[in-house]
Amino acid sequence: MKTAAVATIAFSVVAQPLATIVNAEEVTVNKAERQLETQTASTNSTNLLAHPDFVTNANGIGYVGWTPVTATYDGIVNHNQTRVKDIKPSTFEYQYSESFRKNGTIIGDHSNYISFSEDGNKSISFYGPRNYSQSAQGVQQTIKTIPGQKYTVKSNLGINTPWYQNPDNLSWTPGGAAIITVMDSNKNKLSEGSTPWNQNNSNFALEFVATSTTTDISLISVYGAKFSNVQVTQKTSLMVDDITSDTTKVTGIGLPNQAVTVTIGSKQYSGTTDSTGKFSIDITKPTPGQTVTITSGTDVIEKTVIDKTGETATVSVDGLFVDNDPTKPIKDTTDQAKIDAAQAEVNKVVDPTVKEDLQKDIDNAQAQLDKKESDAATAAGKEAVDGLFVNNDPSKDIKDTTDQAKIDAAQAVVNKITDPAVKEDLQKDIDKAQDQLDKKEEAATAAAAEKAAQEAAKTSVDGLFMNNDPSQDIKTTTDQAKIDAAQALVNKVTDPAVKADLQKDIDNAQAKLDAKNAVLTAPTVNNVTNKDTVVTGKGTPGLTAVVKIGTATYTATIGADGKYSVTIPVQKADTVITVAQKNSAKTGPSTTVKVANYIPATAPMVDSVAPFQQAITGKAPAGTVSVRLIVNGVPQRLVAPDANGNFSFYSRFVSDGTVSNLRLKQGDIVTVDYGNKTPANLATSVTVSQAAKPIIDTVKAKSDYITGLVPTGTQVLRLSINGVAQRTVTPQANIDAVTAGGIGSNGRFKIYSRFFKDETGVSRKLKAGDKITVDLGAQIPGDTGTTVTVVAK
Repeated sequence: MKTAAVATIAFSVVAQPLATIVNAEEVTVNKAERQLETQTASTNSTNLLAHPDFVTNANGIGYVGWTPVTATYDGIVNHNQTRVKDIKPSTFEYQYSESFRKNGTIIGDHSNYISFSEDGNKSISFYGPRNYSQSAQGVQQTIKTIPGQKYTVKSNLGINTPWYQNPDNLSWTPGGAAIITVMDSNKNKLSEGSTPWNQNNSNFALEFVATSTTTDISLISVYGAKFSNVQVTQKTSLMVDDITSDTTKVTGIGLPNQAVTVTIGSKQYSGTTDSTGKFSIDITKPTPGQTVTITSGTDVIEKTVIDKTGETATVSVDGLFVDNDPTKPIKDTTDQAKIDAAQAEVNKVVDPTVKEDLQKDIDNAQAQLDKKESDAATAAGKEAVDGLFVNNDPSKDIKDTTDQAKIDAAQAVVNKITDPAVKEDLQKDIDKAQDQLDKKEEAATAAAAEKAAQEAAKTSVDGLFMNNDPSQDIKTTTDQAKIDAAQALVNKVTDPAVKADLQKDIDNAQAKLDAKNAVLTAPTVNNVTNKDTVVTGKGTPGLTAVVKIGTATYTATIGADGKYSVTIPVQKADTVITVAQKNSAKTGPSTTVKVANYIPATAPMVDSVAPFQQAITGKAPAGTVSVRLIVNGVPQRLVAPDANGNFSFYSRFVSDGTVSNLRLKQGDIVTVDYGNKTPANLATSVTVSQAAKPIIDTVKAKSDYITGLVPTGTQVLRLSINGVAQRTVTPQANIDAVTAGGIGSNGRFKIYSRFFKDETGVSRKLKAGDKITVDLGAQIPGDTGTTVTVVAK
């Protein structure tokens, strides 16, 4: 008899859930062995217990897949079957056994009980209590079942504590039992069996019919029991091979020539067993952990899809590395697509541990590929970036051939670089190249825009003029709208020199249009005399004053004050002058004036006039332009005085307005004025009267000249000696400068007399007694002469 000594201190742990659903498909059944079974096989050999072994949890408390329970001893039936009741969940705790010198597991508050996993986890043993007690302890596992289907529970049962102490008489009594209880999901007892009291049973078997989709299998110890080789199998004529995540055919064996239906989720697949009972039904690959229901007649089997994703993923991941060994470098052929494909397989893995290990290999491969690509990208990036610059030197300017596409291509390569320092340096070069290209393109764009603006402006401006030539006049179709449109285009030009030239043409066109549209009026003209050398008056500022005299034209610009002054040659009185103003496009109406005679402030002086006088003389103020001769109220002619004002009119013949060859006669009225606008007080009139005779100075023998005085204006004097006419003289500017002599403007006269021909035809000099006569000549009738005698020298 074994005695279990127990410690007094227990360490509480969290209870495991009672209704843990176990995966009935995780125990692999050899397919070849199944196919050797006969068609009449009555039990599916797959153990529905997910954990038939009793592996201690990692924390050393309890058993993987099993839940702790307690129960109450309920007596013995027919001395063979021990019963328990009130099976309920409890907790696992630590317990140190002094008897066994190791940590074991106790259940709930039953500190007098202890259990161990033994025989390499193939069995579980319960020990105690030594005293009499109605309590029992055990473990429980919940399996998936199909309602209406039959199942068998088998185990090797043993007794560990054949003696216990009766509290009534303190006697030691042999006894104990190992009990297996089956309950449905509502805790209704479906079946129960035990060893005979205090006996082992190595071939224990218990059958039940499932009433729910899950069923609880409980292993209960009363006073110490041992359970090993525990299995739960389904009693059916249908056996199905394992279904994995890679399965595309569901295969198995059942009764011959029977319909078989495979249900996976909402999909159903059908087939029929052959004459040997075998079947194979095509399906779509299922998902790991998915439930597959196979039905044939009354037989129904559920299979859970076994996760093979780990194996598939392992092959895919290992294939990334040299020799398919994840401890080695990746293959040269490993690229991102292959890593992504392997990652996709790893993502399908259900087992978290396997998935975690495979993910580490994936991460390793990715890191190696990233570094490989980063190194390549670094080299490629540097080459691409350097290639943007002159001499492949980023310290210089970009090449002429560098464009946005090349910068974008270099940027794409740099983006693949993972080394932040390298990437940052290259990015600076990229940014420099981009900045230079942007400025270059901006300059080119601006230049192109400026060129286009200049061309558009020039075309528009030239189009304002005849033959598109700004040196010509504007077109008849040029109006303000077209000039404004051209101006708008000129305003867009930025080159100052070009813009200035175009603006000149715009201003020219505007000036021409303004001139074309201007309303011109006739200018005012001040009086013009025959002394003036300018024509003056008022007009429109900025226009041109145009003076026409005959065929001659004279111009000047009208000033800002509206006044103009046009230089002309001195004109004769009564000359007609036409004055107009013009702009660049047209000439306006004109004003006509007649040149008036200049009228001095004082009247002219007129020498005496005798009948038949051939010249009328006198003197006007110095600067007088012209004087007019009037006889008996009839204007005769105009003459211009000399610089000193002296004048002389031809008067041999005069007109009465009808007859033009009349001679002056005594009593005629001779008037001299300054023209038809001469005020009365500035005109001088004299009456023709008997002429005054010449006064002769004393003449001495051998005198070279005969001198004397006559009225001013005298035109002709005749010298006769001893009755013989010798010569005549006329007015001379300087009588001393002429050998023959002449009449001075002051009336003094001088006649040459050194030699003369006498009455006998002999040439000689004057002598005393010769008779000297000076008269007005043969043209003047009457006695007009004076005679004197030559005296001795």
